[in-house]
Amino acid sequence: MEWQVFSVFGIFFPLGIPILVAIAIGLPLSLYFWRDKLLILLFLLTIATYPLLFMVNVYYMTLILLCFSVIMLLLTKYGIKHIMD
Repeated sequence: MEWQVFSVFGIFFPLGIPILVAIAIGLPLSLYFWRDKLLILLFLLTIATYPLLFMVNVYYMTLILLCFSVIMLLLTKYGIKHIMD
């Protein structure tokens, strides 16, 4: 039964551990590299899409995250960077 305990994020306990690790590692890095807003956007996007693991297959989720990352990289390189700076 302890495997079905919900974490603070509303995710099952075993899957709540990786997101806690991601926050513990990613948040200080994002704050340190505050000038590079792309890192923060990708970090927040990854956390925001993490619960989708329950709705889609893990392989599809990996493809979705890769597509989001590529789109964010392209937008930052060619457009958003000028708007955000």
